[in-house]
Amino acid sequence: MVHNWRPIWQVIGTHTARHTAGTLLKQVSNGSKALAKLVLGHADESVTDRYTKDRARLLAPAILDATGGAGRVV
Repeated sequence: MVHNWRPIWQVIGTHTARHTAGTLLKQVSNGSKALAKLVLGHADESVTDRYTKDRARLLAPAILDATGGAGRVV
């Protein structure tokens, strides 16, 4: 039994949720900044770029190859 359980809204703030939504929108639209920009209400794509995180998805295969998939440098 988990004794320190809290509702998700107490753990993840609106700012984090906004970043996550922007990132997910960009990923499911094959990298389309326009959709994320529209939904997030940004006037400039450079703001959307700061909100969305796609570097990890792009770097993950190279990191796994370099570490042999074990999370450590081979």
